[in-house]
Amino acid sequence: MKSEKAIKRISGKSKVIRDPKILGGKPIIAGTRIPVRLILDHLAEGYMPEEIIFEYPVLTRADIKTAMRFASRAVAQIENGR
Repeated sequence: MKSEKAIKRISGKSKVIRDPKILGGKPIIAGTRIPVRLILDHLAEGYMPEEIIFEYPVLTRADIKTAMRFASRAVAQIENGR
């Protein structure tokens, strides 16, 4: 997992992954053990991205945007009956 984290940071791309070996397959930000839901819950509680990054320094603003995009796509899939 360490090399994946390094690759993610070098490329500058964030992505959400699901791995049954990590947190039971919950969606997480690649290269971390931070669930997408945790980020979304913090945002819903009124945390600013900078505050989330302060609590979880491994995260970037791109990671937070990725979590929001993931949630948006999940809602779109529900709306489309998938």
